Amino acid sequence: MKKSAVIMTAILLELLISGCGIQHADLNNTTLQGNAANTIQDGTQDAGPTVSVQDDNLDYEPDFMIQEKCILPKGTTALIQETGISYSVLSVECSKEFGNRSLENLTDLSSGLTDDEGNLLGNERYLFATIKFENMSDENLEINRNSGGPCVITSDYKCFPCGEAVYVDQVWTDGTPAEVFHWILRPGESVTSEVGWLIFEWENVQLPLISGKYKNLQGEPLYYHAFLSDIPADSGNRYIDLGLRMGES
Repeated sequence: MKKSAVIMTAILLELLISGCGIQHADLNNTTLQGNAANTIQDGTQDAGPTVSVQDDNLDYEPDFMIQEKCILPKGTTALIQETGISYSVLSVECSKEFGNRSLENLTDLSSGLTDDEGNLLGNERYLFATIKFENMSDENLEINRNSGGPCVITSDYKCFPCGEAVYVDQVWTDGTPAEVFHWILRPGESVTSEVGWLIFEWENVQLPLISGKYKNLQGEPLYYHAFLSDIPADSGNRYIDLGLRMGES
């Protein structure tokens, strides 16, 4: 697998077909659904300009623009009004080392990229974030703890998702194997989970198909996408500064 192809696939998947969302939950029904059709969308969202193809080589300048008001300082709790879920990033670790974590909870997406202890061998990095998810509504809600995730935001507010979730410290066992990131929260209830994402390119990041100043994201700041929609331009999304920059320790 070529790494450049992998990272672009990750970007396009996260932007276009993400199945991560929040829905009302029936606590008597333990078969959870992770269908993209259940993703909550803001009916008034402005998706922004369409990406324009410039030549036969498919080079383009992206238009994944977000609004400045959606960017929050490090340590801020982000409440997504439309869903009633708040997100607080309590700690962040970026490393090649898997550390003292359960290998059983590491997904096969990292297969071939790690040694027997889960440590990364190449230009990839883990981004582990301990996040408190809290239900601020008066209804039972089902969440996906891998929704949103790390992204790069440039100085002119272009957003580039950059990770795929590969780890969670406590798996959801009441659904299918594909639903390990799910959780159900009653009104006022919270869960604190460590979620790990795999960033496929870390140093000297070169994005395929991207032209001009956005081709290399080295040194750009990383944010946590508190999730409403997989469309970056949706004004209901919030982005919390993680205090890290792509390619830097």
